[in-house]
Amino acid sequence: MSPDIRLQRWFEAPLDVVFDAYTDPDAQRALRAGGPDSIVESECDLRVGGEWIIRFGPSSAPYVERNVFHAVERPHRLVYASTTECRMDRTSNR
Repeated sequence: MSPDIRLQRWFEAPLDVVFDAYTDPDAQRALRAGGPDSIVESECDLRVGGEWIIRFGPSSAPYVERNVFHAVERPHRLVYASTTECRMDRTSNR
């Protein structure tokens, strides 16, 4: 059994604006654009039991974050379980 990690973030903005920015794939891509962990692809099924799958990094070897929603209470609460899978670029010498 793996340990739970609980994360709270505080932003000085209306709750609905923050919730929508956090859960909208296009907004997430804009927030991370240009960095080493740029979003390559993001798909979000925002409902209890739905999945949010995000692929980060270079398109040749992205790492994949898979989230399954346990509670979606817009705009106050979002609970999900997250796993990350790293894929090595087989063409590099690292």
